[in-house]
Amino acid sequence: MTLPVETTSAQGSPWLVGETATTAPAMGSLTADVLVVGAGITGVTVALLLAQAGLDVMVCEAEYVAAGTSGLNTAKVSALQSTIYSALAARHGIGRAGEYAAASQAGVDLVVELAAAHAPEAGLRRRTAATVATTPDQVDAVRSEIEAARAAGLPVYASAALDTPVPVHAGVCLDDQASVHPVRYVRGLMEAAIAAGARLHEHSRVLDVTHRSPHIVRTGSAEITARHVVVAGHYPLLDRGGYFARLEAQRSYCVAARLRGDEPDVLAVSTLSSETCAPGATCVTTRVRCIAGPLRTR
Repeated sequence: MTLPVETTSAQGSPWLVGETATTAPAMGSLTADVLVVGAGITGVTVALLLAQAGLDVMVCEAEYVAAGTSGLNTAKVSALQSTIYSALAARHGIGRAGEYAAASQAGVDLVVELAAAHAPEAGLRRRTAATVATTPDQVDAVRSEIEAARAAGLPVYASAALDTPVPVHAGVCLDDQASVHPVRYVRGLMEAAIAAGARLHEHSRVLDVTHRSPHIVRTGSAEITARHVVVAGHYPLLDRGGYFARLEAQRSYCVAARLRGDEPDVLAVSTLSSETCAPGATCVTTRVRCIAGPLRTR
């Protein structure tokens, strides 16, 4: 199918344009205090913090830095995530929702701190995040999210006067969140981790990890002995806890395009997916997201 308009994301993620591996695969017999599996946001953050603490850290990445989920996201850094707090409160109680809120905001603050220290080129910008009702039937969900998020300890407020390119009937807002170029951010942290002594091996897919410490970790071309292993990939490659049977496969589509005017200042997401289904056909789900950030490549 030919798109009628050439979008920024027509050939793939705009964050990953021009990105390739810069290090050699792991080879032979190697050792480390900690082996981190996966060079995305999670794995690289772990590697940086542990290397700064003085541990001998190695990172093995199946492709290249940020090639997976970290390079395929909306670049939004926020403790406000659609209607998560009303869902958590209903299922686990407001106490658990409060713990999630505190951890999420701590994560936002850590990203801001690390970006300033190690990834200034990532263009991190403090912005307001919002969960919005794009149709009248979503207004009640916004009101419920305001109540739950406040009870969880977040300083949210209601507003429908938001800078979005779509009509908004209601909104719950949280200030001092952020947007960031995710790949530049991860690469900046990886460079800082290497400067602190960490080692990176790309094109080094981990195939097996033994149970007991010291762990033996095997890739296609190396055997690595490590006292600790952190699995920070998208899919849990080890058969622990039966996660392979509990994972639910999903697919999301995102289109990025350059705007004609100024960027919207708000990071907005609608409350619920709107579903359209024909009898006997596959359901198509859509969610409105308004994310604006630095799309310029290196």
